[in-house]
Amino acid sequence: MVRHASTMRNIVVVIVLVLLSLCPARAEAVDGLYRGEAIVTGREADAERDRGLREALAEVVVKLSGDARLIDHPHLPALLDQAPQLVERLSYEDRQRSSLMTVEFHPQAVDRLLETLGVRPWSAERPRVLVLLAVQDLTGAFPLAAEGERGRGQREAVADMARRRGIPLVLPRMGSDDQAALERGGGIAALKQDYHADAVLMGSMVMRPEGTWDTGWTLLRDGMPEVWNVDGTTFDRAIQDGVERTARYLAGVE
Repeated sequence: MVRHASTMRNIVVVIVLVLLSLCPARAEAVDGLYRGEAIVTGREADAERDRGLREALAEVVVKLSGDARLIDHPHLPALLDQAPQLVERLSYEDRQRSSLMTVEFHPQAVDRLLETLGVRPWSAERPRVLVLLAVQDLTGAFPLAAEGERGRGQREAVADMARRRGIPLVLPRMGSDDQAALERGGGIAALKQDYHADAVLMGSMVMRPEGTWDTGWTLLRDGMPEVWNVDGTTFDRAIQDGVERTARYLAGVE
């Protein structure tokens, strides 16, 4: 009975927050949509270079379309073979025993590749998303913030997915003003305006005793909320799922 009451209360809160969050869109221009990255173990081996180029082009396809499910498209592997012919610029950054390869692809050529898959590029003007993630590990609970001692891994995972999926994601500062906004009525809507966000991705991430995580996501945007769970996985995979599904909803391909 207590769990049922709590569930109903959460549903009511979510609906109220959606009604409060309706406001004009604040799309943000995203750059680097035709830029992909890959970790390679050498610069001279053609096979390793080509593998990295395919990986980088696959990342660009996902970033441009907003749909990570294209990775499993049956026609994509053959199209990725074209990666060496689509390169505009290529650079390397040394890492320990490896290099980060950054590739800029020809926009028109990549657009034609997407057309082959029956996909149109998602506009570079993309919704800014405020991520409000509550984390509970084995030592206690905390809100994920843009800086602070706790949540470094989750914070890095959010930043990585923002870059790799081409979505403007922002974490709250969680100072006294933000905390006060959350505690008073309509706090989410106030934070949304403060951070110039068009949508809010809310999450609750709880660590299991064995070390995996159960995560519940709620995307607040125009219309009814989208709600889903990602259970029994690593926190970075849960964040990846949250960001990729958010991208599909916002790009209109879900």
